[in-house]
Amino acid sequence: MIVTHVIQHLGLGGAESFVVDLASAQMALGLNVDIVLLGPEPKLRDSIEVPVTHLRGRSGPDPVAVLRTRNHLRSRGTEVVHTHTFSGLIYGEAAATLARSKVVVFTDHASSSPRDFYGRRQRVANLMERRADAVVTFDDQLRRLITARSSLDERRVAIIPNGIRTGIEPTLPRHSARHLLEVSADDAIAVVAIGGLRAEKNYSLLVEVARLVHHVRIGGRLAPVEFRIIGEGNERSRLEQEISRGSVSNLRLLGPRDNARELLIGADLFINTSDWEGMPIAVLEAMDMGIPVIATVAGSLPTIVGNAGVACDQSAPALAAEVVRLAANHDLRQQLSERAKTRARDCFDISLSTLSYIALYGELLARANG
Repeated sequence: MIVTHVIQHLGLGGAESFVVDLASAQMALGLNVDIVLLGPEPKLRDSIEVPVTHLRGRSGPDPVAVLRTRNHLRSRGTEVVHTHTFSGLIYGEAAATLARSKVVVFTDHASSSPRDFYGRRQRVANLMERRADAVVTFDDQLRRLITARSSLDERRVAIIPNGIRTGIEPTLPRHSARHLLEVSADDAIAVVAIGGLRAEKNYSLLVEVARLVHHVRIGGRLAPVEFRIIGEGNERSRLEQEISRGSVSNLRLLGPRDNARELLIGADLFINTSDWEGMPIAVLEAMDMGIPVIATVAGSLPTIVGNAGVACDQSAPALAAEVVRLAANHDLRQQLSERAKTRARDCFDISLSTLSYIALYGELLARANG
């Protein structure tokens, strides 16, 4: 089976991590797999074993990139074009149509996004979703959202949870990770968030949570609570102003980190304050590291967390109360830690996603071959 994944870039995002892991796992099982990048800059990760081709040279609409992608698909004899993100969907599906590839699959990593997420391009995205042979999302609730948003036949929307490489032992000792997280006190409770500084992550809510929770009583002592955000994006300056204006001294923006997953060993809690989500890889990685998760009820987060963490309303007092409750109870954190590891490894290992996608490809190819 010849498969080409089409995505904008391979930077530090969750969808990008998933594509690298999925393509690598598919290649290890004998599929002929490669990745096409459609961003103006390739933003390659280190040590990718899957062949990668960069086919788009400029920002803005680029019809030449469609033709280049078509030629690439034809030259490989690609049977399955698996598209990811907006650029991947638009360029990949157009090129697949011109190349007469047999199957097009789109994984909607922004499954719970509002109807106007792509602005004026939303109608084009909806049309392209309807033209794909299958659209993939992560749970039943997201499938209902997608079918309503794009007028899709529910039978054409498959549910395949994202996966990660589980069981990876950290190479950093905890004290080194806490130093890199800039945790100032040995007894501090470190609450970490990972994700781009973008509007949908709603880090303004996290600023308010940090303002509400500076200390927590553990036994007979008061322990400081320190919040850290790993990531970069166009919301940085606004968030910096909010932090400064509110004198929120226990929250720091750490910027992007290549070793974000490693740094989680220094965290006591992981927090996600998103307004909407698909299936965030950072939450799965935190669970695999045994870090209890506190998350809003956005996208697939309640499905991911299950009984291994807490999903609550998008309210600063509600989130702050959960931070205090878990921070103050070491035994509860230990219980959630063990549940999180077990749930990540039993339910969200990349091998499960890989086998499900291969089965979907096979079903669609059999149908295409008549």
